[in-house]
Amino acid sequence: MDSPSFPGVRTVYRKEILEGCLKEDNTKEALRRIGLPEGHTWSVEDCKGNTKFFSWMSEQQANESKVKLKAEGSEEVSGLVMPPVGMSEKDLVEYLQSCHVDLSGFGVGAAKSLKEFSSELMHGESSLLTDALGKVVRVVDQVLLVMVAPSDKILVEVAYVAPDGSKQWHHRLPVAKARPDESQFVTARRLLQKQIRIDANQVRLDPSKARILEECVECPRIPGMLTVHRRRLIEATVM
Repeated sequence: MDSPSFPGVRTVYRKEILEGCLKEDNTKEALRRIGLPEGHTWSVEDCKGNTKFFSWMSEQQANESKVKLKAEGSEEVSGLVMPPVGMSEKDLVEYLQSCHVDLSGFGVGAAKSLKEFSSELMHGESSLLTDALGKVVRVVDQVLLVMVAPSDKILVEVAYVAPDGSKQWHHRLPVAKARPDESQFVTARRLLQKQIRIDANQVRLDPSKARILEECVECPRIPGMLTVHRRRLIEATVM
C-alpha cells in the first residue's frame, strides 16, 4: 500500500499475528496493571513519551471495532511459517518429529547433535521455516561485507585459527550470521566492531548497492532437511 510518510514509494507491510496467553500464576497486582480481571481500559507510556491506551475485547467486539485478527479475502499469507524460536532440545525433537523429519542422522559423523542444533536456534544463528507442504527448511541469514579501501582494494578473509590452534585457509568476504531480531545493517556494524575491530563510524555502508543471493543446499551438518542460505552483500567504503 501507499504510505503517507514515504510518498512515491510502495510500502510492503509484513505482519505476523501471534496468539499469547497470560500465565495463571500472575499476581493480582500484575493483572491490575493491565486492567484485569475487570477488563478496564489501561495505558502505558513508552520510552519516547507516547501514551498508548489498551482495552480488553471479546472476539465479537474486536470484529465490530474492525480490529484485524487474521488475513482475509485477497490478502496474501506467506506459505513459509515461522515456528517458535529458541526451542529446547526436547521441544525441537517433538517439533521435527511432528513434521516427519528423519532424526537418525543427527550426531553421526560431521552432523550436529540435536543438542547443538537446539543451541544454534536458541542463539539465533539460524531459524526454521515450514513450507505449504509442511516440510521443514533451515534458514541461515548471512551478511557479507564488500569492504573497499581508498586504494580500491577489497578486504578478504584469508585464514581462520580455531581456539584449539587448528588453522583453515580460505578466501572469502568477511561474513557474519544475522540474527532474526536485527537488520542487515546492524549485522554489518556488529561484524565491523566484533570481527574486523574497526570503528563503524570510519566506514560508510551503501544501502543502494546491497544485493541478496539465495541458495538452497543439503548441509551435511544438519541432516534431514534443506538449508537455505540468504546472503546479503553490503558495500562498505573506508573513509
